[in-house]
Amino acid sequence: MTVGATPYLTFVGGGPEDQMVAKRQETLINVQLYDSGTYEKMVRLMTIGDIYGTAPWRVFWKREEGETTLRFMADGVEQQVTSPVTKFNGPDWEPIEPVDFFPAPGHASINRMPWVIHRYWMDLEDVIKAGEEGFFDKEGVRDLTFSPPNPGLSDVWAARRNFATGAFMESNPKAGKYEKPVEILEMWGRVPRGLVDDGEMIRVMSVANRKHLMRNRANPHHSRKLPFGAYSPMPDPHNFFAPGKAEVAEKLQYASNRIANQKMDALDQFIDPVFLANRRSGIDPRNFRMRSGKIIWADSAVDDTMIRPLIPNLTGLNQAYMELEQQAKWMQQGTGVIEDVVQGFTTADRETARSFQGRQEAVSNRLLMEVKLCEAQVLEPLGTWYVEMNRQFLTYPQVVRMIGAAAIIDPITLQPIPQENTEVGVNDMLPDYDKRPLGATRAVSKMAQLQNLIMLTQVVQANPMSQVLVNWLALYRTMFQAADLPNVDQLLNSEALMMQAVQMFMAQGQSQGQGQGQGLGLMGPGAMGGGEGVGGLGTKPGAPGPSPGAGGGGG
Repeated sequence: MTVGATPYLTFVGGGPEDQMVAKRQETLINVQLYDSGTYEKMVRLMTIGDIYGTAPWRVFWKREEGETTLRFMADGVEQQVTSPVTKFNGPDWEPIEPVDFFPAPGHASINRMPWVIHRYWMDLEDVIKAGEEGFFDKEGVRDLTFSPPNPGLSDVWAARRNFATGAFMESNPKAGKYEKPVEILEMWGRVPRGLVDDGEMIRVMSVANRKHLMRNRANPHHSRKLPFGAYSPMPDPHNFFAPGKAEVAEKLQYASNRIANQKMDALDQFIDPVFLANRRSGIDPRNFRMRSGKIIWADSAVDDTMIRPLIPNLTGLNQAYMELEQQAKWMQQGTGVIEDVVQGFTTADRETARSFQGRQEAVSNRLLMEVKLCEAQVLEPLGTWYVEMNRQFLTYPQVVRMIGAAAIIDPITLQPIPQENTEVGVNDMLPDYDKRPLGATRAVSKMAQLQNLIMLTQVVQANPMSQVLVNWLALYRTMFQAADLPNVDQLLNSEALMMQAVQMFMAQGQSQGQGQGQGLGLMGPGAMGGGEGVGGLGTKPGAPGPSPGAGGGGG
């Protein structure tokens, strides 16, 4: 999954001098993405893309103010204080229903569109509050307040609200008595030159109920870009709205439903057959209700000429099963989801493990392509937008706290995290770093990842030089995490004394493996060996190496 685990993005600096600032940017952006509910929104976005073909999304700066009540003890008396608090202040994003997004015609990419229109709904009370806060113009809010409601738009709102009708919902839903929905059509992009007074043609305009102008201002973003994006698992090179997976299997699903209905009709006749009966048999049809042990008396001899079931011709039933199976395979090939390698169904008896692995890799490559496409169309642009909005709207300095053991010890270097790394300043948002999503690297299952780590450990142990260069604590920590062990920090003691003891143990092992003539250690070359010492990268007896204690004693 693209956002199955944090961090979602990693920021790559241009050099060693940029790593510290890139790490602070990475920490802040990942925390903001997590606070935005990226996991739940990404699941919804990908579902919309699979069903409808294209899933639009938008970014915005969100600020929520409110009040909180605190209880505390003062001088032995419990007191209660209510104070204002900022509930949310940062970048945010959300998916958009395709029916509420109107792109400029003739363009397949939002980056090349001159304008887009986004429709959303607000309650009248929320519109009035937004006008008081300055988001909407007060004149437009006043005109909207005194204008009569639009009955047609109210019906559209009620139909949209109750689109997915459940078992306990009305079949013909109507707007509530106290509901006052307001339709907002918001246009972002370029307008004709003659319609602007300030010379700024890249604007945002909001119209309420299709007749009240609520906002007509310049694009608030410094980049002047459209704050929208779109995800398409199977993009169309010529059109914005691409075909979805449901559309690919639509006609096959119709054909399968038709054959399945005919198959059920044939099975009904086979399970509960029609009977042919002789009128002179003397059998009372009112008693002709089957149950175990029942006796039906007849007034004459009973044979097959009196009554017999009308068995239908089931020749076509077997053909229906074969056709349904074939169409199911076609739908799986069209969507890339094979039942046995993805859904865990049983495979053929004579299939080899290699052929199954080949089909599994083919499906994984297709799904991995969709994951990487989602990262390129959604996750990377989101990281860029969050950095740009932080430069413009975020108040500094910001203190970012990491949760868990990673807040004290870096899980990669196993070194304490400096306190200054948790504070982000205004200059930390200035550089533009390469943003790389991490979801595609997690596409391999943890079991396969654990097997690869075990094999890598065996390879490293066979090479004496690799044993010196590898950070064993970091390697074993990664291996334990792949094994889903919840107490990795308790199993691996990363204290300085324990680390030094491990290094000394590895040095002794290398000294014994090289014999009496050479010694390779983690703390310093040649420390445990006699005779000719090999120090660090030194090649001559007693030659100084790049680390302290690099000189080995000459025999």
